[in-house]
Amino acid sequence: MKGIFIVLLLSCISSSLWAQKNFEWDVIVDSPQNKVELLEQIKRFITEEWQIEDKEIMLEDISKGVIVTKGKLQISSVRNLVMFTHKIEYAAKFYAKDKKARIVIDNVNCVSTIQPHLGGNLEGVKPPISDTYPEKNGKKITGMSKKKYIQMMEELKADIQKTVDSYVEFMSSNPDSNIDW
Repeated sequence: MKGIFIVLLLSCISSSLWAQKNFEWDVIVDSPQNKVELLEQIKRFITEEWQIEDKEIMLEDISKGVIVTKGKLQISSVRNLVMFTHKIEYAAKFYAKDKKARIVIDNVNCVSTIQPHLGGNLEGVKPPISDTYPEKNGKKITGMSKKKYIQMMEELKADIQKTVDSYVEFMSSNPDSNIDW
């Protein structure tokens, strides 16, 4: 029993050491609008356009021109013919000042892994989030092949990139085109 506990503890520690390498986005959009108008447009983006399963506004400071949210999504992987669902969370920070809007996405982490047909959180199976295949002393620490791991990370990046792309498109569009119909 002690051996299993130690293995699980070590895998949790090693996961946290590998998280957060290059999973960061920082994009600025020019706009003719002032800070207040941009913040209203950002709020519309968050509530109407942002296509993720779950989002939560953590902070909204109009005077500083910042809205901080937590984005959540899921990705799947297969290991040894067993399907796993990984719940991913990340911070999305939206900034506004006169004539500029900015989105920063960072702190991307796997917060839980489950087997859909069994349920329950599998702490020792959470993959670290990284651009490179995580190894320790030449041994894999993810339980999956390098090819599958990189493929899963590319899928995750693509999902987050969709958010950034839709934000840029929304913020670059005419903000008043749908308001005064």
